[in-house]
Amino acid sequence: MAVKSVKTLRSFIGVALFFRKFVPGFSVVAQPLFKLLKKNVPWSWGTEQEEAKKKLVELLTTAPVLAHYNEDIEVVVQTDASQEGLGAVLLQDGGDWPRPISYISRGLNDVEKRQHCNELECLALVWALEKFRPYVYGKKFKIETDSSAVNRIAYRPRKQGVEIPTKSGSSTSFIFFVCKTNKQKFSKYIFLQNGVLYRKTKFGFCMCVPNTLRNTVLHFCHDVPASGHMGVEKTLARVLQRYWWPRVTVDVRKYVLYVLSCLFCQLHKHQTGTPFGLLQPIAPPTSCFESIVIDHLGPFKLTEEGNQHIIVAIDALSKYVELEAVPDTAAANAVRFLNNNIVHRFGTPVRIVSDQGTAYMAKEVADALEEWKTGGVDVLQPESIRRRRD
Repeated sequence: MAVKSVKTLRSFIGVALFFRKFVPGFSVVAQPLFKLLKKNVPWSWGTEQEEAKKKLVELLTTAPVLAHYNEDIEVVVQTDASQEGLGAVLLQDGGDWPRPISYISRGLNDVEKRQHCNELECLALVWALEKFRPYVYGKKFKIETDSSAVNRIAYRPRKQGVEIPTKSGSSTSFIFFVCKTNKQKFSKYIFLQNGVLYRKTKFGFCMCVPNTLRNTVLHFCHDVPASGHMGVEKTLARVLQRYWWPRVTVDVRKYVLYVLSCLFCQLHKHQTGTPFGLLQPIAPPTSCFESIVIDHLGPFKLTEEGNQHIIVAIDALSKYVELEAVPDTAAANAVRFLNNNIVHRFGTPVRIVSDQGTAYMAKEVADALEEWKTGGVDVLQPESIRRRRD
């Protein structure tokens, strides 16, 4: 088949791509041909392209030697990378020699071509594990590579049961990398034993749980009958007896309260806290500053004047806002704000709406309201909604 145009080349590569899994290093071998398919690249069929075509034809016409996958035999993943592309092969022991199960390869984009060779070796490893995930996930396997750069990401495949043979004098454990970065901070609390990462806590030495297994741990610590379907605090205590991971408290709270993952709890548990308050409709005002809504904001960063909170009052009809910075939420500040900013400027309101904040429940506010009652002041304090507690 003579290749004389881009159209003919596309047809040839299309056929070759169909059998790429039988060809080791397909992307690297076909790289000169892929260059001619790029945009704004003039057609120039030379010696390099002809040799690449002959090499592909030779590889495609050779009898395939791929073996069938056997789940009872340990898997070996070999990876390699160069400035031309990435390649990997999945191997299993065939008796006298390793037998290939699958070949994968791909080229590099413009960004990847500018990366260091060590970064490309790491990229090849991660990419190969993602491609071979159906064969290696949940099983113990080995990775063989000629680069020591993969040591830096050894912890990522280790959680899947991977073993990475390395050269003498190097270490692949994640804890070595962590301690090297900040030895004084982590060496007293984290250590590796039999390929498992542990952390020292106030409950003892707890196993560090990877992200993929956290829901499983929460399931056995809460959902199973032996765990009793306990609440947040008891479930958290049960988890921390043996396990640890960052933000474990947040994950337990989400799992028990918000994710609603346990059907048994949703069907059989009832609310034991204070019930939610009923809605209390407020009569719509007929004039400005007939009804105002007031509350505190903060605390914020302390200002030069010593203020840390803001009192906000909003007219229910016009939505006009009055606010003032105050040092705290004391009742005296609330009385002064209402007297100076509302009563003396806009007159006595008919209704003041507030929550059950301590500033508005104090005796000073009650005395001031009693004094302003000549104007018909009415204070409405809706029931606060207490958060559900475990």
